[in-house]
Amino acid sequence: MAEVSIKRLKEYLMENIDTSDLVEVDKVNRYCSLTSTMRKLRAKVNKDGVTTTTVNASQKFTKAHPALDKMIAINTQLLNIEKTFRFSVSDSSSTDDRPLDDEELV
Repeated sequence: MAEVSIKRLKEYLMENIDTSDLVEVDKVNRYCSLTSTMRKLRAKVNKDGVTTTTVNASQKFTKAHPALDKMIAINTQLLNIEKTFRFSVSDSSSTDDRPLDDEELV
């Protein structure tokens, strides 16, 4: 599946929040910025590989790519921002919240 462009992601998020709430707007901007950074790090890791080999004089050792730790931290930040979004609820979904009749439960 292709990645959604940052522009399209931002448009989607802005359509689903209260844009008069500056905190929510700031969260969208931070979320998009972190997503962009995450994609750049992922591209770097994909190019270099998940491990790097360091040669130091007579020593040679392999370790995890340094960007992996940063990716984990950014992913945590993204998840935390996602949890705090207050998405607007459309009017069409309010009819789905009604209690079910006995006939509908069967």
